[in-house]
Amino acid sequence: MPDLLLEIGTEEIPARFLPKIEQELSESIVNELTSNRIAFSQVSVMTTFRRIAIIGRELSTLQEDMVSEIKGPPGKVAYDDTGSPTKAASGFAASQNVPVQELFVRDNYVYATVFKKGEETEKVLPGIIINLLQKIHMPIAMRWGYEPQQFIRPVHWIVFLWDHVVLPLTFAGITSGNMTQGHRIFSARDDKGWAKEIIVDAIDNYENLLQQEKVIVNPEKRKSIIIDAIKTISAQEKIEPIIENDKLIEEVMYLTEYPTVLLSKFPEEFLDIPEEVLITTMQKNQKYFPAKVNGKLTNKYFIVAENATQISSQNILAGNNRVLIARLEDAKFFFDEDKKVPLESLLQKLKTIVYQEKLGSLYEKIERDYQIAQWLNIHVFSAAYPDEKIKEAIFLMKVDLVTHMVYEFPELQGIMGQKYALYFEKEVEVAQAIFEHYLPRYAGDSLPMTNLGKICSISDKLDSIVGCFSIGVIPTGSADPYALRRAAQGVVTIIMHNELDLNLSDLITFAESLFKDKKTNAILDFFLQRLRNAFIDQGFSYDIVDAVLAAEKNNIIRIRQCLEVIAAHRGSAMFKELAETAVRLGRISDSSCNDVSPELFQEAEEQSLFSHYFAIKKANEAASDFSAIYKNLENLVPSVKAFFDKVMVMAENEEIRKNRLALVKNIYEEYCRLADFEKIVI
Repeated sequence: MPDLLLEIGTEEIPARFLPKIEQELSESIVNELTSNRIAFSQVSVMTTFRRIAIIGRELSTLQEDMVSEIKGPPGKVAYDDTGSPTKAASGFAASQNVPVQELFVRDNYVYATVFKKGEETEKVLPGIIINLLQKIHMPIAMRWGYEPQQFIRPVHWIVFLWDHVVLPLTFAGITSGNMTQGHRIFSARDDKGWAKEIIVDAIDNYENLLQQEKVIVNPEKRKSIIIDAIKTISAQEKIEPIIENDKLIEEVMYLTEYPTVLLSKFPEEFLDIPEEVLITTMQKNQKYFPAKVNGKLTNKYFIVAENATQISSQNILAGNNRVLIARLEDAKFFFDEDKKVPLESLLQKLKTIVYQEKLGSLYEKIERDYQIAQWLNIHVFSAAYPDEKIKEAIFLMKVDLVTHMVYEFPELQGIMGQKYALYFEKEVEVAQAIFEHYLPRYAGDSLPMTNLGKICSISDKLDSIVGCFSIGVIPTGSADPYALRRAAQGVVTIIMHNELDLNLSDLITFAESLFKDKKTNAILDFFLQRLRNAFIDQGFSYDIVDAVLAAEKNNIIRIRQCLEVIAAHRGSAMFKELAETAVRLGRISDSSCNDVSPELFQEAEEQSLFSHYFAIKKANEAASDFSAIYKNLENLVPSVKAFFDKVMVMAENEEIRKNRLALVKNIYEEYCRLADFEKIVI
């Protein structure tokens, strides 16, 4: 079965767009081939900044034949009163190229069964590819010359092969052939010094031919070359490369067609700058890979070069080092200037920064954060910190936003705040809390380690959530400009991880007291949705989570304990019996019937159940964990079943009936200590 190769050679495509283009093309070519009934064994997409290549393996030579039913006009329009076809039927049959007598009626409409024979794949492929290229989303589409088509960059050549045969295709003014181009600098040259065109004689030779001309077309191979070279040089130099940044590795592997790794170094005097600043400068601004020695940053770093030769390498190193030194000099200047200004003197500047038009300045925000932090310190952390320490941490945690360094490197917020706090001899825990109040910054990020950091983090995030809800700025769909979902998830994660014993409603109510408008239920539901997702991600089934959240909404630790108990018993026959009992109680429970009068009991089963219930109610109130409550409710099941078997709850006498319904209601409320069992799938 034949293979397919499409290569589009272009001017330089920005590296940041290539992963998305690869993904979208991979999905689209599969969809196009499938929808056109062309079988294949494999499709792969590879890119460099100068070419986009698609290789399809073992494509069928013919499209599959297709039989389809085409819907036509209503039956009453297609046939007259005598059943004879009308012009509408004849016209429809002719349009589908079928005899009119083969039409049939279903659901009051006329249908035609149409057979379409598959065409040769090589004849339909050009149209498929043109359609694919026109539909694919390009982040920055361009039009050039007089051509109507748009593409991410001007097209210079197209290779389009069906095994050894060139398929005809014209796109963006370029006609397909079997000629590609190698590396812009390193490929073979003709007598005039121009890069020679390369004939692709077979699809299986495509990657090898390009590699001979210094192009590694497969991005994963380029990635391996880069990582292996960095590791090899590191072993020789006895240094530890920082190569955990997948985004940076991905970017440099798309910035090169034939990567070469070079080792360079900057003057040691710049090592006095915080290493986070050095690493950010090298990774973000320069696309370099820093290195450490014995866990401490060194002045050596790796450059991934595209055009490096033995002769040009020194020039490349010198040029890159010159640019890096200029950036490091700027960073050193910012750092030195910031150290001249005490942190407290920066507080006034926060009054000039608007957090949100209706919520005031950053200074007003930290004033609210401080009040929430005081509440947390007293009600959750047993007043572990003196008020002065809470106030210092809260009021200093945002001041690095007005420093030179964070203005230049926004991603270092919190990190530089901690550095400057230590420089000005603040307590270590206060400095750490300044950094930790941003945690967690994303899913899987580290959490605050200190209790002061936990207080600062929860306070800041909760103020943002409650404040935005109070003015109607609520996340909808993909719109979440203040990252409230992430903030709520952070609060939930901190509480869960540290098993903080707090009442969510009480915390939200206090935070809301700082604002004019109250949205307590909406905010609680917002947190519960994050909590629900977190528990489901941890492996608890959705129905158990929903059942427990229906019973307990405020204490995350109690919710988790209850989930663990129910999950542990769910598979047992006794659990099924308990759940069915609870559901039966709930379905006949009457909320209007409250007080039970034992003197109205007429049956022994009533008295027995009431006595058993009363004992279990007291035991549940004294229970220290949900395992004991579950066991108590399990023991109550036989008495409930005996009651339902022997006692007519809906007695004719209204007083007796209401008394029995009150007994049912009170027992049902005991089961509701655990969950709303009706939500559990048995």
